[in-house]
Amino acid sequence: ARELRGFFPRTAPDGGHSGIVLNLAHGPAGEAGATQVPAVLDLAGVPYAGPSPAGHAIASDRLALLLHLRAAGVPTAEFRVMSRTRRPTGGLRYPVVVRPRHDAEALPLVARDPRQLRAAVRGIQRRHRQEVVVEERAPGRRVCVALLGNDPVECLPLVELDAKRRLKICPARLEEPLAERIREIAHASFRASACRDYARVDVRVTDEGEVRVVGVSTLGILAAGGSFALAGIEAGGTFSALVCRIVEIARQRHLAR
Repeated sequence: ARELRGFFPRTAPDGGHSGIVLNLAHGPAGEAGATQVPAVLDLAGVPYAGPSPAGHAIASDRLALLLHLRAAGVPTAEFRVMSRTRRPTGGLRYPVVVRPRHDAEALPLVARDPRQLRAAVRGIQRRHRQEVVVEERAPGRRVCVALLGNDPVECLPLVELDAKRRLKICPARLEEPLAERIREIAHASFRASACRDYARVDVRVTDEGEVRVVGVSTLGILAAGGSFALAGIEAGGTFSALVCRIVEIARQRHLAR
C-alpha cells in the first residue's frame, strides 16, 4: 500500500491522488482472487476503474451471480449446485452447462446425458476442489451488451456472435422492441451484480423472443478485437478512445464521492 501511495503522489487539487488504475488483474486462482487487487487499492486509497471487491466477488462466484440476478428479476436459465456426482439434478433438462462455482475463467463443459454430467462433475471437483454449478443450456442467438457509465449507464450498440460463421455482427440485426428489451435486462444485470464503470452482459435470445442472461463479465473484456471494443468503435470511437473513456468515467465517479 505504501508503494502504491508513492507511485500516485497527492497532487490533485483536493489533496487526493492524481492517478487512477485501470484494473485488469484477475488475481490468483481460487475463490475470489479477483477481489484482492481492488482491495489493496482501496487500502492504499488509490482510485481505480471497475468494480469494488464486492462486485468482483459476485462476478467470480457463479452461484452468487445467479442468485443476485434472480433476486433482481433478471431471467436466467434454471440451475442447481452439485457437490456430489450422484446428486439429482432436480429436473434440469439436458443439455446442461457445467462449471466450477468460483472460477469465472474456466471453460464450461456441456453434458448431454447423466453419464456425461457425472463425468463433468467429477472432473471439475478433482481439478478445482469446489462446488459445481449446473445450468440448463440456454438456446438461441447470443448477443453481447457493452455497458459504460454509472449514473446513467449507457448501452453501446449490440453485438451478435454468429458461432457457425465465426462472425461478430454489430449492430446486431434485431427488431427494436427486442433490442430495447435486451438493453433493459442488461441494465438490470449491471445493477444487480454491483458493476461499476463498464461491463459486458451476455444474453441468449430464442426464436420466440425470450431473453436469458448467461453471463456478466467485468474482466477480460477489453481485448482490441473483442465484442466490447467492436461496440465502442461502432458507437463512433476508436479502441484507445474507448479505454480513455472508461478511465474518465471512473475518475468522475471518484471525484463525485
